[in-house]
Amino acid sequence: MLADEELAQELGVVPGVAVVDVAGGVDEEIQVTVDLNRLQAQGVSLNDVLRELRDRNQDISGGRISGQ
Repeated sequence: MLADEELAQELGVVPGVAVVDVAGGVDEEIQVTVDLNRLQAQGVSLNDVLRELRDRNQDISGGRISGQ
């Protein structure tokens, strides 16, 4: 998890920070409801949808924290 690994490490090296204790965290989830009739009408298969979801599933960091 980002908070446990990266955030805690970066905050831990900031002068004056003695301990970093990360609690909580949320696993994000998106549910997709597929209407097979609409897919067929558009010429799209269920495998097409699954492939696009897999290929576009990304976990992108929002930035960095740096101490001075």
